[in-house]
Amino acid sequence: MACMKTSSSIDALILGAVIAFSTAAQGEFLSYDSDFSTAPADATLHGNASLTDGVLQLTPAVINRVGSLVIGNFTNENTVTVFDVVLDAFTGNATNAALPADGWCFVWGDVPALSFGENGPANFSGLVVSFDYFVNSPEPGREVTVTWNGVQIGSVLYNSYTNSTVPVHIRLRQGGLLDVWHNGVRLFEGLSIPNFTGITSPKWGFGARTGGQTAKVTLDNLRIYPEPILVTNLSTSGEGSLPHSVEAAANVYPGPNQIQFKDSLDGQTIILTGTPLQINNQTLVVDASTLANGITVNANQSSRVLVSGASSANLFLNRVKLTGGKLTGSLPGAGLYWDASLEMLDSSITNCQTDHVGGAMILADSGTIKATRCTFSGNVGSGGGGMMWMQGSSKLTLHHCTASGNSSANNIGAAFAFLGGTTMLDHCTISSNNSSSSVGGIYMQSPANLNLKIRSSQATPPLRIPTLILAAAHSPAKEPILSEW
Repeated sequence: MACMKTSSSIDALILGAVIAFSTAAQGEFLSYDSDFSTAPADATLHGNASLTDGVLQLTPAVINRVGSLVIGNFTNENTVTVFDVVLDAFTGNATNAALPADGWCFVWGDVPALSFGENGPANFSGLVVSFDYFVNSPEPGREVTVTWNGVQIGSVLYNSYTNSTVPVHIRLRQGGLLDVWHNGVRLFEGLSIPNFTGITSPKWGFGARTGGQTAKVTLDNLRIYPEPILVTNLSTSGEGSLPHSVEAAANVYPGPNQIQFKDSLDGQTIILTGTPLQINNQTLVVDASTLANGITVNANQSSRVLVSGASSANLFLNRVKLTGGKLTGSLPGAGLYWDASLEMLDSSITNCQTDHVGGAMILADSGTIKATRCTFSGNVGSGGGGMMWMQGSSKLTLHHCTASGNSSANNIGAAFAFLGGTTMLDHCTISSNNSSSSVGGIYMQSPANLNLKIRSSQATPPLRIPTLILAAAHSPAKEPILSEW
């Protein structure tokens, strides 16, 4: 079975570097946490690796060094199918700053107890994420690569040698989809691991190497979460509920975290009771992709459905349907009010309404939303932006999305109202959006920027009034960028 943790009020028992979480329903599950101020529990150092000045040093800035950390299995006999690994990595102090060597890696699987470098152990079966900043022929340049069972499945040209300490986040999502961030740069997004079914009783490792050139590599503040939080019921409070799971992800577990749903909840609806889901200073995945019909969260016409409680919030929704948000008076964004980072996949926002602007959502300030294969329909923003109201320096990217059946009571965009920020619509359909005035689809005024890939996107009616209006009265009005693909 895959390991899960429920969202009960769990006491964290710190055992060396291992945090044990206990639940009455599912026994004991483990995460791993070490700041390397003391020897990490259930782990071994190999080669030139050492604990130095409160960090794990894999290699000093000396030629011909190799060092590794191997963490033993801490998930009992469970099969791990998702995880989050976060840490701070320092690379620097190279004798020749133009030629640092060689790199470091993260490995996951049946990791052998020996030293290994940036490419992982020889003949290794499992996952290797390699941060390689020394260019060997025929490599095209400094790069980050992903290898699965000895076969490279992904590569990106990128210089991971920073001469500073930077955050690294490696996330495995349901279905064997891999995300990798280095210093805030997303290097891989949903990279598919072939024939992935999980690994039972895995070990975890990190290795680095120098050759004829040098670089120091240290790691610190390591956290590993090898299991999702499991929503087990449709309640709006208490153990196993979605709101409690979101709260636990913020306050019980340091995160980042992933939330999944019990199979019996397939196609079911969670009805909120006047309080929206709030995502605070946390990185969170809410993933219903194991459910054929997903999960629905319904605000029951009594509140927003979802809000960001901090600009540092980072949320990923997969196969989640948001519906039934309702606001009166001067409150915008009935579906969601967002000024943080949000990704949506195979999800929807429907039948939300406000007397103000942004029926489905308002994207404010420096917020970012990226949606793929999503639907936005039946939303009402009486003051404008039946689907979306966008302002500030926010950024919106829609791929293969549909906006239809949204409405506004004035002439400021029955579907979209772009008053700021940057928008990309690609392979999108905008149809049957209705306004009591002249703009049925897109309203745009300076300083908003709009990029339409017109061969891949379609609008009904075509992109002219009443589907698109540029607010010429707001000088200077910007023409949309029309890109043929």
